[in-house]
Amino acid sequence: MKSLSAIFIFVLYSGLMFSQTLDWPVYRGTSDLTGYSDWKLPENPKVLWSFNSGSRTKSSPVISDGLIYFGTDKGIIYACDLTGKVAWKLDAGSSTDAPPMIAGQKIIFSTSDGRLMAADKRTGKLLWTYKTDNQIVGSANMWKSGTKSGLVVGSYDFNLHCVEPDSGNLLWKVET
Repeated sequence: MKSLSAIFIFVLYSGLMFSQTLDWPVYRGTSDLTGYSDWKLPENPKVLWSFNSGSRTKSSPVISDGLIYFGTDKGIIYACDLTGKVAWKLDAGSSTDAPPMIAGQKIIFSTSDGRLMAADKRTGKLLWTYKTDNQIVGSANMWKSGTKSGLVVGSYDFNLHCVEPDSGNLLWKVET
């Protein structure tokens, strides 16, 4: 089988871009992971643009405030606008297999070398890094209870980690 570089293709019906909210900030749409959307798909969807990342893209994209975020096997996190133009890219240093998530003004993503990272979602500036003892291949999720919140992610170090969203500092860790 001939190996081809991954082409990220985003299909939208142009009328939907302006008539409905275009946010899908976490894997499967919301933190309850239902994958449900009120969007009505057109009878005949069309490819509006494509993007060649130069590498495979395992992570599903997330969308927030007009930017589409995804990672590649080469560890590059991309933010593209709704026309496919790159707004910014960040080298995470290791493959990003899991879908990123949006938490406030941050994009949260993980790497196959066990790091959970946060960057500013508008600029791509790296804000913090939290290191586990093994790879992370699943998406992080947000935990909230009253005024407390945390980012929860599992690692192949056999722990469930919860970090503070603003600093990346460990709140708790439970062996699984």
